Amino acid sequence: MKLLMHICCAPCFSYPYFDLSLNKDIKLTGYFYNPNIQPEAEFNNRLDSLKRFAGENNIDIYTVLWSHGAAMSREDSRMELKPTGDSPRASLGTVPLAEGKGHTIISGGFNHRKDPAPSAYNSEGVEQASCYNCYERRLRKTAQKAVEKNADAFSTTLLISPYQKHDIIIEICNRFAKEYGIDFYYKDWRPFYRKGVEISKEQKLYRQKYCGCFYSIKN
Repeated sequence: MKLLMHICCAPCFSYPYFDLSLNKDIKLTGYFYNPNIQPEAEFNNRLDSLKRFAGENNIDIYTVLWSHGAAMSREDSRMELKPTGDSPRASLGTVPLAEGKGHTIISGGFNHRKDPAPSAYNSEGVEQASCYNCYERRLRKTAQKAVEKNADAFSTTLLISPYQKHDIIIEICNRFAKEYGIDFYYKDWRPFYRKGVEISKEQKLYRQKYCGCFYSIKN
């Protein structure tokens, strides 16, 4: 099964990656599409950490980069990143990872002026709506990318976080799976969130202190 996984950050990706790598029937590719992340320096910190993790573990990653200019309608530049050597293994205690082919970062861009992150809210009800819109935006793009790349299914690392709105994420993913004619791969990784934290610390991944948008910085 070819699985495209939306990645919110390297720490949240770490446990699902090692978990899925145990299933030899799954060919995993990542997709870093997160226009909610503010400011640009924070976006780059998270992306750089993911690039290192992907390079060390031979994972293919697509990403859409931060752009101050007009939004790009196509991915028009390509950068081949080579693995940087052996990486510390997470202690999941099973089979070693299969050899990979490195990873490729495909860069496009989104326009924060035309497509601002959903951060302008100041009450619980509006916060809920903004989170919903943020999930929709990222997960729709993931489903579309999965279809474009001929994947069999899509998923998201948001499913590991006990701080995200789990049931809403499932509802949105199921809806897009039906809309785009592709399977949604669901697994509840929340019981292993602390294990993911341990892995991210072992691998010295960048660990952010807020979800992404300006509202989450304040809260």
